[in-house]
Amino acid sequence: MNKTLCMNGRERSGGWSLVAIVASVGLCATGWAGGAAPFKHQVETYRGDDDTGTIAFVIRLEQPFLANEFEKSNFLRAAPLSEDVRLIYPAQTRFEKKHAAFFGRLRNPANAAANGGENQPARVRIDYETVTEALDGSREVRASSVEIDIPRPPAPGGDREIYAEWARMQTRHFAALLEYYPRDAFLQYVVLQSAERHGITAPALPAAAERG
Repeated sequence: MNKTLCMNGRERSGGWSLVAIVASVGLCATGWAGGAAPFKHQVETYRGDDDTGTIAFVIRLEQPFLANEFEKSNFLRAAPLSEDVRLIYPAQTRFEKKHAAFFGRLRNPANAAANGGENQPARVRIDYETVTEALDGSREVRASSVEIDIPRPPAPGGDREIYAEWARMQTRHFAALLEYYPRDAFLQYVVLQSAERHGITAPALPAAAERG
C-alpha cells in the first residue's frame, strides 16, 4: 500500500496563544507547539495499472483527543494547491469520533510535468478553525490552515478501495444535485454510468428525476 504518515504539516495561521487554546475547550497541548496542526494526518494513494494511470488519494485526519465541542463547531475544508489535484470530496466535513477524511484524484503522471515532474509531491491545503475563550468568557473563532503533500505513486499499487470510495462520494455529490435539478440530463448520466465506469453501485435517482 502506498502510505505516508505525518504527524505535522506546514502551519499557516495568524498565530494563537497556546494557553488560550488549552483553556478554551480542554485541548491537549502536546503536538501543538512549533507550528503543528491540532490533528495528525496520513496520506494513502492508489494507482491503477490501466492505460489511463488512474491515481486516487485519501487524506485521513485524526484528533489526538476527543472534544465534542470541537467536532461540532469545526468545519474542515480541502483545497488543491497543485494544478493536477482535482475533484476532492467531500466539499467540507467535520471530525466524527476523532476522525475525518478527504478523497481526491491526481491527473496521470504524463500530465505532471507542469507541476514539477512526477517525483514532486502534489499539495493540498486543509482549512480549519480554532475556538479560543478569554478569561471574560468571550470566544474567538480563528481560521487556520495546514498544507499536506500528496506523493505521486511511481508504480501501480495501493488499495483500490480508495478509488472506489472517491467514486462513491462523487456519485453521491451529483445525486444530491439532482434533488435540486431533477431534469438535468448531464447529472442523470453521471449518476447512472457510475456503476459501469467505476465499478460501484450507483444510488437510486430521485423520484422527480425518474419521472423525467
